[in-house]
Amino acid sequence: MENTKKYWFYLEPYTFIWGQECKFVVYNTLNSAYLHAPETPLVSEVLASLEKASNGYCLVLKEEQALDPVFHNFALQVRNSFSGDLVETESDTSKPFLFKPMLFLNTNIRKAQEEDLTFLGERILENLNEVSLFLPGLCRCGCFGCQDYFKQTLHCACFEKKCLTVADYLSLLLDLDTSGVNKVNILGGNLLQSDCFHDIYPTLSGCKFKKSYHLYFDHLTETCKDWLAEENSELVISVHSGFDKEAVECQMNLFASYPVIWQFIVSSDADVQEVEILNLPSSAQVEMKPFYTGENISFFKENVFCSLDDILAEPISRKAIFRRQTLNENFFGKLTIVPSGEVYANVNCKPIGVYPQDSLKKLVFEELVHSTAWFRLRDKQPCSGCANKYLCPSVSNYELVTGKDNFCFVKE
Repeated sequence: MENTKKYWFYLEPYTFIWGQECKFVVYNTLNSAYLHAPETPLVSEVLASLEKASNGYCLVLKEEQALDPVFHNFALQVRNSFSGDLVETESDTSKPFLFKPMLFLNTNIRKAQEEDLTFLGERILENLNEVSLFLPGLCRCGCFGCQDYFKQTLHCACFEKKCLTVADYLSLLLDLDTSGVNKVNILGGNLLQSDCFHDIYPTLSGCKFKKSYHLYFDHLTETCKDWLAEENSELVISVHSGFDKEAVECQMNLFASYPVIWQFIVSSDADVQEVEILNLPSSAQVEMKPFYTGENISFFKENVFCSLDDILAEPISRKAIFRRQTLNENFFGKLTIVPSGEVYANVNCKPIGVYPQDSLKKLVFEELVHSTAWFRLRDKQPCSGCANKYLCPSVSNYELVTGKDNFCFVKE
């Protein structure tokens, strides 16, 4: 008599499954459980079938499949991690339909035509979250990486081509204030010696968005405290290696009660140690920003590259995974405008337009439809062939600058 015993193998709707080259991983967003599936034909076949949404995240298995020692042990791991289960059932019972976690977009903006986007109207600017505004101005510091720092992290920089007028900047501030943008970074050479900055400051100080003033340490003076008297303002001070320890500690104490972020640019272990021996005020906000010199990839491998354990160290939510499947978390919603009027979605990519010839709406539309950076995903080798690509953080400036598409040891 034929054995009619059947089994259901299913995954919970909060559990993700990805596979590449017969290598499958299972991730539970409820408890952060991570399972690496055995690389056997049966396990790979079952998980590949579950990847298909039409199967409803549940498969009917024969007894010999369900009780296969390798598969059965894997199914127990799935059960014990609360990611799914393997249950015995009668042969004539209909299997349940469970929804695979999938992102459904009511409107795929990138596939829409310009005439189809008119319905967005003012709402198109809701996609703009942060703008970095570089002002014209001189700086005599002659920093080693003046034209490179800002391509890796937010940092002051000088630009030779200066086409925007004070009137253009004032118009831009008005546009930004009415757009609903959350934050505007103000950068340049030395803001304190920028005529443009002094001309626009009365208008800038009255804007509703958060203002983040960026200054090189050598330019810091008591005057900067006036900027911080405004509500919703902060000061970001960049400090390079070889700094005067006593001078830095003194300024940190003088600004201890103000919203200041101390951004130390580090490119070697010696630079890191230089920061670590500082006597910092308890309230000091300190960030160390790695800088790629072109010759220190070993420093990045030691301090920036991540292992699978690093990637899984913090819980990863369903929303985070959906975002990483759709857009770049580091770049989306950000624009940079330089004194020439050129506008970038990322300064390591080509410009998307020129202000004021192109309005903010047109610039945002251009990036939404013809993305240079906002939708930069891990879709290039070696990341495209990795089952963990949606667990990883989005591509960063460091990858763009170095030309290395992955900063990890998972898929080398």
